[in-house]
Amino acid sequence: MKINIKEFTGKCSCGRDHQLVVDDVILEEGALKKLPEILNKEPYDQYKHLVMVCDDNTYEAAGKEVERLLGGIPVIKLDPETCMPMRSELRR
Repeated sequence: MKINIKEFTGKCSCGRDHQLVVDDVILEEGALKKLPEILNKEPYDQYKHLVMVCDDNTYEAAGKEVERLLGGIPVIKLDPETCMPMRSELRR
């Protein structure tokens, strides 16, 4: 799946200006377990509304653990064919 991040930033139909920020990519054993610590440090501690965007495979591989570690972070699952939120996600 390839996602164009520019499609998810900027003015939204809700009237707000949404931003996606990637400051770091951490690839190492145990990286998921470091998420709470990382998100409590600058620059991440300034963000108040986090959401996890993933497909079903990524959710099964890591998303459940991210939800557990971050205390119920909102999840948007994408359809792997269209890269759009799955119908069930639109009802939230």
